[in-house]
Amino acid sequence: MNTCSVCKKEFEDKYFDIEQDKCILHSNNKEKDIKLFWEKIREIIKEQDEDILVKISFEKVFFPKCEEKGLAEASHDNGTDFLELGKKEFNKKIFFKECTFWDDIDFRFITFKKGLTFEKCTFDKELNFKNKTFEKGSKVRIQNSKKIANVNFENTTFKDLADFYGSYFYDTNFFKTTFEDISVFTEAVFHKDINFKYTTFKELVLFRKTIFEQSINLEDSIIKDEMNFLESSSSKDKIKDLKVANRETARIIKNEFEKQNNIIESNKFYALEMQKREDELKLLENPLEWLIFKAHSISSNHSQSWLLALMWIFIFGLVASISHLDNINTLYITPSLFTFLMTFFIIWCTELNKYMKFLVTLMFLLLTLLNALVQDVEEPEKYKNIFDIFADKINPFSIMTSPDTITFGILIFKTVIAYLIYQFIISVRQNTRRK
Repeated sequence: MNTCSVCKKEFEDKYFDIEQDKCILHSNNKEKDIKLFWEKIREIIKEQDEDILVKISFEKVFFPKCEEKGLAEASHDNGTDFLELGKKEFNKKIFFKECTFWDDIDFRFITFKKGLTFEKCTFDKELNFKNKTFEKGSKVRIQNSKKIANVNFENTTFKDLADFYGSYFYDTNFFKTTFEDISVFTEAVFHKDINFKYTTFKELVLFRKTIFEQSINLEDSIIKDEMNFLESSSSKDKIKDLKVANRETARIIKNEFEKQNNIIESNKFYALEMQKREDELKLLENPLEWLIFKAHSISSNHSQSWLLALMWIFIFGLVASISHLDNINTLYITPSLFTFLMTFFIIWCTELNKYMKFLVTLMFLLLTLLNALVQDVEEPEKYKNIFDIFADKINPFSIMTSPDTITFGILIFKTVIAYLIYQFIISVRQNTRRK
């Protein structure tokens, strides 16, 4: 007899890995005897099933592939069923903690009357629950599992709690899944696109702090209660906003935040909804609508970025201020403006914090303005109040009440500045208003 260094129980030699000083259950040797492994598993299930304890548990077990014969002949699934022939129902809670499943594991043909829990487990291949129903009283928990390579919930029904807190999903199939009770995806991570196609959510759904590294699609989902997407994003550092697969998904999430009176978050998804609509539009098919959406996007990110609107006001104010000056060599002015505009777009395409973008752009704007003025000006003292001119040009009252003769160029300038000031005000209001 040998004592396992993990579970501290004694095992016969045939169930023991001498090299690892562990039993066949806790040995991570992928060459271990599959027949002996499952023989021991069936023995443990029988012992715990007859015990007075309310659950059957496995901890730190390394599961190889299932036996080709004997385990699943009655299920006709070619040996991928988890249990032995004839055993299809558990009347106790089933609990797996820190277990690793190296191969496909199939729970389709087993009835779990008291629930099923996986805590901190690893699934290297498929975890299959297709066409399965978990009745009331049978809670399903797959929590804090750092690798679920492939899970299939197609046509699965959860009549009780379904809790996937903190788990990491890769290939995931939620086609025609039904959640009749609360479903929890809080702090879970979806590494690939996730599509809840024809999935029904009858109760509260928690996506709080959930990370969708690719996109989420709710276009064909049936939602009968609330969904909580607070602090969900596309990355752990929260730099990137949540990605949505289509406009309908953005609209659904926006509507959920509106129902919760979370106007600030709903505005973000309003912007995403507008962006998706913008992507749908074609210049040749809807030229006017396309132009309006593009202007709305470029000027203020659909009324979400007051900094972007403010930058455009500064840019047009800079151009108007320089054009107001006389006797400046255009050989110096044109490169300055071109360099500024190029730098502006580079800065706003980076991952910098929005306030850093504002400060960097403002600093470069001032440097560009000063550079343009010190180059070959015949009477430099005449322009010592250039910043007063700049302020006058972006002042909404002065530009509208100016006694200057209205030319077509001035009309365009005033229209653009008025529109940008409007977008600036709306953007500030969108981020601070109450419903």
